[in-house]
Amino acid sequence: PATNLLLRSLSVPCQSKSKSNPARLTFSLVSRSFSLMALRAVQVVSAAVRRGVPFRCLSLTANAMAKPTKLEGETRDQELAKLKTQGWTELEERDAIFQEFKFANFNEAWGFMSRVALKAETMDHHPEWFNVYNTVRVTLSTHDCGGLSQRDVDLAAFMSSL
Repeated sequence: PATNLLLRSLSVPCQSKSKSNPARLTFSLVSRSFSLMALRAVQVVSAAVRRGVPFRCLSLTANAMAKPTKLEGETRDQELAKLKTQGWTELEERDAIFQEFKFANFNEAWGFMSRVALKAETMDHHPEWFNVYNTVRVTLSTHDCGGLSQRDVDLAAFMSSL
């Protein structure tokens, strides 16, 4: 949802080599209306910079603010082919992918979910999942575009790499 807030610039302190002349990171948003997701991205980056995370590590902002597009055609076919070799399947009832992950115990399953949660938060893309003891069932689909997007592919590849 959009809001009528007008944020022309936001300046936050960040690390500087000079204590007498602290550095500031400035965001400029000149649109009269912007999404709450864009505001959240500014908040995430600001908090990370305050914690000392180097700005070059914060490329997630552009990805988080860009509206995802549905994968189609040859690109979709190629991406799905790669994911299928990693155990992902297409769901027949909706435009989504699914995989069930099995672990030795609940602790390992929870650890997997924690690592995925951290990655998902940086991507601003969250899985649908269900956990019982050592099993985690994951469905990925992008609601913003009504189907499978590159965000789903990227998050699925990340999960498969763990």
